[in-house]
This record gives sequence, C-alpha cells and structure tokens, in this order.
Amino acid sequence: MIWLLNGDWEFPPPKMILSGITPKDACRRVQELPHSIAKLVAHMHWWQEARIEIAKGGPGPDFSKPVADWPDVSPDEWEGLATAFLAGMKAVCALAADEEALAREVFRDRDVGNMLVSHTTHNAWHLGQVVMLRRLQGTWPPEDGGTSNP
Repeated sequence: MIWLLNGDWEFPPPKMILSGITPKDACRRVQELPHSIAKLVAHMHWWQEARIEIAKGGPGPDFSKPVADWPDVSPDEWEGLATAFLAGMKAVCALAADEEALAREVFRDRDVGNMLVSHTTHNAWHLGQVVMLRRLQGTWPPEDGGTSNP
C-alpha cells in the first residue's frame, strides 16, 4: 500500500503533483469547475488528519454535525497547506507500515488497513483532479518532472 500512497508505480508522487504550484495558481478556479487545487488539497488534508486521528484511537470527526471538509484556502495559506498535507502523507505511510496498527479495528467492520485503502483511493481521485486542473492551467507537467500522461 505504501507504494500506492507514494505514487511509485501507477501515479505520480503527490510531492511531484504539488511541486511548483504558485499560491495564485493553487487558489485559481478553472472555467466553471467547482474547486481550486488548494480546495482539493485542503479537502484531502482534512480527511487525512481525521483518518490519522481515528487510526491512533481518537474519536475523529463528529458526523452527527456538518463537517467542514471543504475549507476555503487563501493564497497566503497555500504553502503551509501543501507542506502539512505532504507531512501527513508520511504519517499515513508510517501507519501503513505498522502491521499492528493495520489490524486495529476502527469501525464495526473496518480496521485501519481498510481505512487506509479508502484513503489511498480518495487521494488518487483528487490528485488526478489536481493534475487535470494543472493541465487546464497550463502548469502540467511541473518543471522538475512529472509525466505528461498520468
């Protein structure tokens, strides 16, 4: 699972996908699409932090109330958000490498391993959207690498 999280095979690595995005481009909405790159990353980060908390035995979000899983992001917040998201990816990879943690039940029929599979597909979906937005902005592939056809 770690190789999927890191993008070592099927997907470009998240660090590569987010590299070179300016705060202005991160927060710019393309055409009539509903989210900016920053909003997608904020959404992934929100869920990543929630899943890390749940995996460590915390309560996670209170789903009986509306959750703020699509937070707004200003250009001034972009760099910190991208850094925090990538740091969180390292924490998720550490969980994925911990066999004891993977087996820990977090819901009635789910363990941490199941939750991380869901997390991996969630990120793949939204990171693909980030790549598409970058293509529409003319900022893909990044100057320091990437694939032209992920």
